[in-house]
Amino acid sequence: MDIKGQIEKDAHDFAEEFTPRVNRSQKAIDYQIAFVAGARQLRIYADEFIDRVDKLIGEPKGEFEQGQRDGLFWFRDYLTDLFGESGEE
Repeated sequence: MDIKGQIEKDAHDFAEEFTPRVNRSQKAIDYQIAFVAGARQLRIYADEFIDRVDKLIGEPKGEFEQGQRDGLFWFRDYLTDLFGESGEE
């Protein structure tokens, strides 16, 4: 399995450790897929939230607004890294 980023690794580890009733039809990969799908939905929400707040802040008028804006973009960059999409290894 090719694991691109931390989200996929966490999904794999979670699925392996917490797959209930291994003798039933659910397999670890089913839980891994569900974990990643949930993480992607959270990322969509976070991206929309960041865009709304950035639009609300507009052009920063001082250090406080600039710091908030920097924090939003840091969070977006961090999520990008967690999903293994930053291009860095």
